[in-house]
Amino acid sequence: MKRFLNRSIKKTIVLVSAVVLGAFVFTACGGKEESDNEVTRIIVGSGNMYNPYCYVDEEGNAVGYEYDVLKAIDELLPQYEFEYQTMAFDQLLLSLDSGKIDLAAHQYEYTDERAEKYLI
Repeated sequence: MKRFLNRSIKKTIVLVSAVVLGAFVFTACGGKEESDNEVTRIIVGSGNMYNPYCYVDEEGNAVGYEYDVLKAIDELLPQYEFEYQTMAFDQLLLSLDSGKIDLAAHQYEYTDERAEKYLI
């Protein structure tokens, strides 16, 4: 079981890092001229009922593994500011497709269909 969890955690780190990097690439290619001291806001959509990855705690705060990884990445990149929006799982990809969020984080598994449409 421990070996499975370690492998799962490693896959999640790689996936989240790749998605975050992709969001930065697409944001950077947006054609906007920005000065060196401006902060680019990245709107991150994540689930709210998938413990331990992304859920809302008793106090109403978004917590979980996905948030912890993204917060660590956000701290390393001062030129970006992450804004989190929690939503139902079935709304994440719809929100990404419609441009309401820049990044969807929810323990996604790789599929060929997703790879054709998204940077995963």
